[in-house]
Amino acid sequence: MHAAVPDAKLIFMLRNPIERSWSAVRYRLTKEQRGQIIKDNKRLGAIEDLTVDQLREYIAAPALAKRSDYLSTIDRFRKHYPAKQMQIVFFDAVDTLKPTVCGSALKVFLEADLKP
Repeated sequence: MHAAVPDAKLIFMLRNPIERSWSAVRYRLTKEQRGQIIKDNKRLGAIEDLTVDQLREYIAAPALAKRSDYLSTIDRFRKHYPAKQMQIVFFDAVDTLKPTVCGSALKVFLEADLKP
């Protein structure tokens, strides 16, 4: 990516990792598995039938856990892009808490005129 667009400005949106994990589980249930959780090509069952340990194991799976490892992701990007080219924002700030403040910060970062 850096080779193609070295001057890119990146916006990295952080979301509460627990909410992000639950969102991923719900997405898989509704989009891919039709209400069933499947792990390693083995059907575990509907989410309401899983034990806490099964659900915990599913959420801790490397592919899902990696998506919540924000520090590693930021470090990977910072190897190629300086901090001044990255803006880190919290999902809640954009979604509900302070959209005008967040929008103003992004406007300054992007050096753009953001219109609704």
